[in-house]
Amino acid sequence: MGVEDSATVLIDYVNKTRGIVDVRWNSRIGRDQFRVIGTEGEINLDPLHGPGLRVGGLEEDHPRHPNVHYPLVANFASAVLDGKPVACPADEAIQTDWITGEVMRVGRE
Repeated sequence: MGVEDSATVLIDYVNKTRGIVDVRWNSRIGRDQFRVIGTEGEINLDPLHGPGLRVGGLEEDHPRHPNVHYPLVANFASAVLDGKPVACPADEAIQTDWITGEVMRVGRE
């Protein structure tokens, strides 16, 4: 196939914070992790699509919906029909789209 089967992005933010995104679609190892590690603790969502959220030694259970996209579609419909706030406001979506575009642009250079 004419697409990459792995990608790693290293991000240096203006405030000297660093971020790493590492994705491997070709790996046979079942890994689905998301961690934010800071100077005073960490948030661990491992596995990312699992029901558990661990923060500061506490754990919460948030069961996953059987249709992973349904909650966002329902949220969008509620925003349009009932004026409720969307889960991802436009300014955040625009920033995320810009970052994704920059990653793709730099990756082609």
